[in-house]
Amino acid sequence: MKNLTKVALLASAVLFTGFASAGSLTAGDKSGETKLCMVAGEGSRIQFFVAARDNSQSVKSAATNTECNGESIISFAKSQGNMGVYASIAKYGESNITIYRTVAAAK
Repeated sequence: MKNLTKVALLASAVLFTGFASAGSLTAGDKSGETKLCMVAGEGSRIQFFVAARDNSQSVKSAATNTECNGESIISFAKSQGNMGVYASIAKYGESNITIYRTVAAAK
């Protein structure tokens, strides 16, 4: 019974380690834009502000003029689950407001 428990513990540790590393991002180069994308995906909002400043951009400019993997940096932060950065930069681009318009049909 002890051996079965050890095997189960080892298997769960291996699976957990695999899942934990599966979501990490890898930088393609060392450019300022790549740093912004990396921070938008995994960093804090303060790190994002510092990365924008280091890239000689305002936070608004970085939020509106940077793309990560073909999507806006705002969408990228949201898709990576970094809601802290997303909440800080969403006001510069994406809107959480959905407007429904009803058009009356002519009789």
